[in-house]
Amino acid sequence: LVTIDLTFVDIALNVDPTSQPERACRKDLASLVQNQEYDAIIEELQSRNADANQCLSLKCADMTGLEHSVYEHDWRMASIFLLHGADPARNEFSRFLQMFDFSAGNDNPVLLQSSLSRPDFSNLCALVEDDDELSLAYLWLMETWHRGRITLENDFACFFDVMESVCGDWFDRKELKQDFRNSILVMRNIGIPCSTARKNIEDHMLGLIHGVLRDIAFEDATLILYDRSESSHV
Repeated sequence: LVTIDLTFVDIALNVDPTSQPERACRKDLASLVQNQEYDAIIEELQSRNADANQCLSLKCADMTGLEHSVYEHDWRMASIFLLHGADPARNEFSRFLQMFDFSAGNDNPVLLQSSLSRPDFSNLCALVEDDDELSLAYLWLMETWHRGRITLENDFACFFDVMESVCGDWFDRKELKQDFRNSILVMRNIGIPCSTARKNIEDHMLGLIHGVLRDIAFEDATLILYDRSESSHV
């Protein structure tokens, strides 16, 4: 007769599954990012299976998903991460970037020291070319929405330039400007203080920026910038 000690079986059967560092069903966020599996990324972030600010071991460097998206000029993915809580204050890329020397006729990787020092949108802007106006326009939208503040004095002209660059034919600069003017006149005529009227317009501008980022992230078929029926009640 052989006696088997089953103590280890009891221990194995009573392991708390929440003590495991990763659930077996959890998908690899780095792989999803590199393969541009947008819907799967949204699902992981919304279900909180993944942290929008986690450092990912990617082919080019260790970066957050937001940083990698900006580096790859993938503005849909960048919008997805930003809208799900990605914060440039938690940027990870501060070491080396693997570059490829195509000018030398080969694709051997060359490690370059990063010149980035501050974890914010300045770092993200440093990941694109200085003359890449479209990428800088996307980053302006993202930074303004993330900051949660826009002013008519400082940002009005830039807002229209950026929206026109990003939205193209969907955006009617002249019509929206006129709607803003009409809204201010309506609010003034009903006795709303000027400072409050301006704040209402600024909040509406932020709402439009959020709508654009949302439409980019979720690829809505129609980019609805504003509801004309509500334009006089901004």
